[in-house]
Amino acid sequence: MKTNLKRRLCLIISLVFLLSAVSFSAAANQTTVSLIHSEGWLETAYVTWNEYSGADGYNVYCKQAGGEYFKLDDELVRTYPGYFRADALGLPEGEYILKVVPVKNGAEITDASAETGALSVMKHAREGFAFSKNSPYGTSSGAYNDDGTLREDADVIYVTNGNKDTVTINGDESLGVGLYNILAYRESKKIKTTLCIRLIGRVDEPALTDNHTVRFINTGNITLEGVGDDALIYGWIITLKRSSNFEMRNFGMMYGGEGTTGSAVVLDTDNKNFWAHNCDFFYGAPGKDADQIKGDGAIDIKSRSDYVTVAYNHMWDLGKTCVSGGPWENSNMYTDEAKIYATYHHNWFDHTDSRHPRCVVGSNHVYNNYYDGNALYGIGAAMKTSVFSENNYYRNCQRPMIIASQGSDCYNSETGTYNDKGTLSGQMGGMIKSYGDVIVGAKRFYTYQNTPDVGEFDAYIANSRDEVVPETVTAKKGDEVGKGTYNNFDTDPSIMYEYSVDTAEEAVEKVKKYAGRVNGGDFKWTFDNAAEDTNHEIIPELLEAIKSYKSKLVAVAGGAVPVEPPYVTPTSEPTKDPDATSAPTAKPPGDITKIPTGVTSYAKDWFGGTEHVCR
Repeated sequence: MKTNLKRRLCLIISLVFLLSAVSFSAAANQTTVSLIHSEGWLETAYVTWNEYSGADGYNVYCKQAGGEYFKLDDELVRTYPGYFRADALGLPEGEYILKVVPVKNGAEITDASAETGALSVMKHAREGFAFSKNSPYGTSSGAYNDDGTLREDADVIYVTNGNKDTVTINGDESLGVGLYNILAYRESKKIKTTLCIRLIGRVDEPALTDNHTVRFINTGNITLEGVGDDALIYGWIITLKRSSNFEMRNFGMMYGGEGTTGSAVVLDTDNKNFWAHNCDFFYGAPGKDADQIKGDGAIDIKSRSDYVTVAYNHMWDLGKTCVSGGPWENSNMYTDEAKIYATYHHNWFDHTDSRHPRCVVGSNHVYNNYYDGNALYGIGAAMKTSVFSENNYYRNCQRPMIIASQGSDCYNSETGTYNDKGTLSGQMGGMIKSYGDVIVGAKRFYTYQNTPDVGEFDAYIANSRDEVVPETVTAKKGDEVGKGTYNNFDTDPSIMYEYSVDTAEEAVEKVKKYAGRVNGGDFKWTFDNAAEDTNHEIIPELLEAIKSYKSKLVAVAGGAVPVEPPYVTPTSEPTKDPDATSAPTAKPPGDITKIPTGVTSYAKDWFGGTEHVCR
């Protein structure tokens, strides 16, 4: 019996050694890089791979099928727990191949390189008023050409949480040190040279920002974009003023602007040709007003900002989403001079509550959006605005379209009567034309053609896309000049642009696949439709997930670019007030004192228009 036991133990030990030897042999005989996944996307392609034994780093190359390889910037090669990833940016539509080459002691191990198969890259839809031939710049591609390639004159900076206060343009400190100072220098000199700002991982609020806001002023020809599926602005918001040909793409905005009245992105004054696409907008930090518990919204177009396209963005349970034409208290916003041309297409309004958009002045084309369980209302038309709602899909959107001071805007379901003020604050009414929209599960929606009460309608339903809305169709509460009529901008060939429209059902599938960051981004959340379709309160579990979000990024360019700010050792112990209950405020890391000559009032030189407190 003891002999058999010894034999069994010896057999087990032998098997352990044998398996260890096989495992060691496999690692020692690893011949090529082991690729995990590769995919083409919208003007980008990416590859992930396992660690190659003995490699100090990796070079990654890209080529169009049949072409020559070019090397990706080192900053595009990143390390995550258990794998590596590289993204090729600025790729025109076509087939591409990526190659990963391990590096040891500064030399490439070419025999160990691995190539992907052919990856299909698609182009972004450059449509809407941001690309109108009548616009000042004719494009809003920023630092890119309209074919998706980076402009030859573009400067590129890579911004991480670790270098946001020390990054420079090509090492030239005279152009500003850190993101804040680079933008301050451009403002002071009114510089519009081409600049591509690439965000990597979670980037917290840069030093020196005022009111949690980074401002792009007196500048233009800029693309602000994220790298990969996890680029995220956390804790700060963006304001533009007198900026042109500006693009933002492929990053998220999360919990920014605490205590402010600013949306995640504010087009403050005189901005022309702006394109925001493929971004994720999450809860902002609580604002000053009671109805800003989820933050103050995603994108607001204000003060003579014009030729704007907002497309393929994913809005996550926001309270107030988008405004087109505010602030509406200013009398100059209610004039022909203040006209705004804005396009909203293929956005996913995912359980957001209101303002999709809230239009105050101008011409707004809203097509192929997915309204997904919206607790308050979809489109709001007030004052001097015309909205064309085309081939949108409204699923359990409580009030798909409302016109100020009439119909569903001011209907009281409990009493069956209409009040004086309504959701849109008793303003004068704009006008909405609807064609091809699919409405499922609405609580209330009446058209001009079928309203039970004269004048109490929510939209005019067109029989064809090119139908002209008669001048006899007017808002119940219109102004003396326009009387709340529809301006028929969408049938005017001197105004409208070329675009490709999907059916409402097709749009839903396209939105689900492409809205937001690459592959939907790294933040995942599934809404409970039964509970959230009619709930406009904050979701505590979602809020906690957002507040606790951490980046999984480990290293950039093999550690050459810092992921986190360096710890600065204090030169002396600060004097401590024995009665103080909190620690002294720490100084931000890095050299942030090099503000370029001539910049003295950057933080104060902006227009802070106060917004009406209403949905």
